Amino acid sequence: MIQDAIKQLMPNSNGILGDFNKNELDYLYNLGVKSFQVGDYTKALPIFQLLKGANSTNVLYSKALAGCYHAMGDYMNALFSYKFTYLLDQDNESDCLFYSGTCLYELGKFEQAQKEFVKYTQQKNINVEFCSKAELYLESIKQKSIADNKQVAAEASS
Repeated sequence: MIQDAIKQLMPNSNGILGDFNKNELDYLYNLGVKSFQVGDYTKALPIFQLLKGANSTNVLYSKALAGCYHAMGDYMNALFSYKFTYLLDQDNESDCLFYSGTCLYELGKFEQAQKEFVKYTQQKNINVEFCSKAELYLESIKQKSIADNKQVAAEASS
């Protein structure tokens, strides 16, 4: 299946992952990015999966795959990919903490999301816009917690 995808994307390749040269990998990455940018996630996803398979420690490929999963609403796979990307390069990929928080939030794991957002806001060299958004998520989580506590109290008193 992967060999068929390789052949379709790159007819001159023999279909083996290890045989890609840098130009071919760059071509595939750019093709994936362009597909992603126009919202064609179903085309971008197998390209990013292929690239990640070709070089599992490449931060760009890993983050692109995470972003594609995220855009498709596959928050669990996005979460795993963001966490993996962050582990690959903690000094430069702290925004993956923010994205992990958003995935956890979408999955309804508010306490875990809160931890990711707090961890993100404590990083060096963070994106100011993401920091503001993290604060909004934290406020939302706080409000959900207050609402949940009021509901529990009301149920307990009835």
